[in-house]
Amino acid sequence: MFAPILSLVESPLELEQGPEPKRELLQKKLERLREISGVLKAPLSRDALPFSQVSGGIPRSALTEVSSIAGGGKTELALRFIAENPSLRVAWIEDRLTAYPSAFPQLGVELSRLLFIEGGKDTLWAAHQAIRSQLFGIVVISAASLATASSIELRRLQLSAEHAHCPVILLSEKSRASGNWPFALQIQVPMIASRTSRVDETAEITVKIARVV
Repeated sequence: MFAPILSLVESPLELEQGPEPKRELLQKKLERLREISGVLKAPLSRDALPFSQVSGGIPRSALTEVSSIAGGGKTELALRFIAENPSLRVAWIEDRLTAYPSAFPQLGVELSRLLFIEGGKDTLWAAHQAIRSQLFGIVVISAASLATASSIELRRLQLSAEHAHCPVILLSEKSRASGNWPFALQIQVPMIASRTSRVDETAEITVKIARVV
């Protein structure tokens, strides 16, 4: 069973000591999880994970962007996707944890499947470590730093996802224009549609989808 929350946010004392103690903590945690549960076996054939809201599913080995304004429904959409793939472990990574884990079971997501990582300034580094560990069948990243991430930084995430055969879900408040960004899929959640579905797990969510590749 995963520990609910692993925080990499530095205290004043840790800032004086440097980032290494927190980074070592994450690496040790991932090593321990690998010992307990083993590395996930690579899927044999499917190139996408099933998701009722998206025809064709969510691509593996790729980045998927899910965007909406704050409170607009992107978290709920990600949770529905996780709930529809109950056999997979999940890393949920944020700069500072804003998700409310106690609400996850309401949408059918067991907390024992998740590791919450509060990355602070090391969020992108933590994401790479989680993806490369191959412990997780899904990695979700919700971080303010993504808004300013360059195409090169996102390309590195995409390469990590490709090597691990892992779908990486990026939650953002503003969709990036398609073009040089390395997204296989971009999903926009309209605010009006999401307002009707925040507490009802059976309600429909209307999404706008662009398959980039």
